[in-house]
Amino acid sequence: MSSQQSNQDNATNWIILEDVGRPGVCTLYGPFSNAGECRESEANVFANIIRRLQPAADENGKGVEYHAEVVCAMEQLYINPNSKQFLSVFLTDERVFEPRQLSISFKQGFQKDTAAAMRILAAGEDLGKYKSEKELGNWLEIYSVSVRIHVLPWVKGMAKKEFNEDYLTDKTWRCNQYLEADTSWFDFEGNIEVFTNKEEAVAFAKSFAGNEEPNTPLSRLGNGVDRVLYEIPTGVAESPWKLITIDYDFIDKNTRVDWERI
Repeated sequence: MSSQQSNQDNATNWIILEDVGRPGVCTLYGPFSNAGECRESEANVFANIIRRLQPAADENGKGVEYHAEVVCAMEQLYINPNSKQFLSVFLTDERVFEPRQLSISFKQGFQKDTAAAMRILAAGEDLGKYKSEKELGNWLEIYSVSVRIHVLPWVKGMAKKEFNEDYLTDKTWRCNQYLEADTSWFDFEGNIEVFTNKEEAVAFAKSFAGNEEPNTPLSRLGNGVDRVLYEIPTGVAESPWKLITIDYDFIDKNTRVDWERI
């Protein structure tokens, strides 16, 4: 096995679903295993999620066709993880597919322990040591760490909307706004790394955050708080901050997370 193939077998995938006509408007679904033996089943899990978003396809007898289109797009992403693939949108009134209206692409992570847990999850086997102690059933607790950039234009817009002239110095206000925001306003920098261990996720986030403090005590993450973020000064006037976020979620074989806000 080549090192490239080995890396991909140890990858996890977040899938970015974007509206082609409205660049930047997107939802993330995941994570999914990228291991070779799991790809077919994971593609079908994602296709089922997307198919539920297009009920008109089933209503007009196109559900199976649409499902196959999503799976085919996923297969192409497996071949070229850095590519972007396109999906149709089913229009109820016209009863036709409108091609290339949605795009999907991968944001990957490469944590071997998480990859091992995701293999078990995708196979539908008992999670054993990875099984959540908080939820009944075969649920996996995950902590996803991501870096977000290009925050300033959005902050300026919210400050104008809420008549906040102190937005450049009011970090508490900014952090509250980030937590209520839509992910479509922020670009990712690098991978989205997924961990099954909170301490490892926090250590990874702190490697970016340095001495900055999170917006809420880390002890609350997974105990009533699902998202913790750090705002990091960049020293760049056009983009003075970037965000480090740690997201806490549960997934099982057929249920994944969708992010529509930061």
